[in-house]
Amino acid sequence: MHLPFLKTEYLPANSTSPEYDRVYKTILTYQAKNDKTACCYLTSPTSVDPSRFSSPLMEDPMDEMPLDITIDFIESHESLSFTTSELSSFAAPSAIPEGPGISGEMQFIDSHCGIDYASGVFKIKRVWTKPNPDVDGEFVELFEGFVSFNVSYSGLYRRKGHGPGSDIKFAFWGVRARKDDNGKEIGLCPMAPVLVFGEQV
Repeated sequence: MHLPFLKTEYLPANSTSPEYDRVYKTILTYQAKNDKTACCYLTSPTSVDPSRFSSPLMEDPMDEMPLDITIDFIESHESLSFTTSELSSFAAPSAIPEGPGISGEMQFIDSHCGIDYASGVFKIKRVWTKPNPDVDGEFVELFEGFVSFNVSYSGLYRRKGHGPGSDIKFAFWGVRARKDDNGKEIGLCPMAPVLVFGEQV
């Protein structure tokens, strides 16, 4: 899956550096329509709630509903890096700034008769921020990261014609969740979900 409309905003013709502000504003227009590639919720270290990830790209092929995925073993990095393989999914690998970020392991929440095994990688870092022109003291942010999730189907799903499984990989841009009329963030959980837009899968 390609999202050329975001890549065009990210690196317009004849541009030598990313236009983060343009990407951020474009994502907000789609966020208002609840149009997204995925949604993630990252808990604080002291929270009892699990970090979670949901995407229509990672769904149960039988009921066509997104899988319940957790992000576990979250680590903070003073300088988050990406492997050569991961960088191949980014629109402009050389433009990714150095800086801190977090990583985690993605896992399927519950046992499932149709899935033998499921695991993946989640990485995200903030690449751009500026003061919010509409709210004093607030900042707007743009995140960039990478997700991979490998699923191996059981004999039940294979016999149903769904193949051996799926291997999903994509780089993404993300923004903070939008808020409802009461100021509550809309997402998987009521803290800090990040809306995700895949660059390519």
